Amino acid sequence: SPTPAPAASTSVDGYAVTLSGSPKAGVSGPLKIVVSKGGSVVESFQRFLDSYVHLTAFHAGDLAFAQILSLGGVDASTGQTTAEALFPEAGTWQVFAQFDLDGSVHTAVLTLNVS
Repeated sequence: SPTPAPAASTSVDGYAVTLSGSPKAGVSGPLKIVVSKGGSVVESFQRFLDSYVHLTAFHAGDLAFAQILSLGGVDASTGQTTAEALFPEAGTWQVFAQFDLDGSVHTAVLTLNVS
């Protein structure tokens, strides 16, 4: 199926998921993830695949894989979870953000352009 247009946010199972950052190909940099429900930021996650928000990204066209490492829990002052991302090439990437809340894993899919 075609890759959705780039969007900074999406919703899944009643949760709003927002991804921000300015990734550049070949350069490691931060991505910020915020998960909210009903206008309130989610501040606590169960660990899933050794992180609080597990991120995986695939390049449109050739399915190259990007290394994205969670850097810890939720920042109480911003509601953000931070990950360090290294995209090996420029282009359109589908980012899968997975998080576990109350024993259920939710997967949000966002499309990101990497310069």
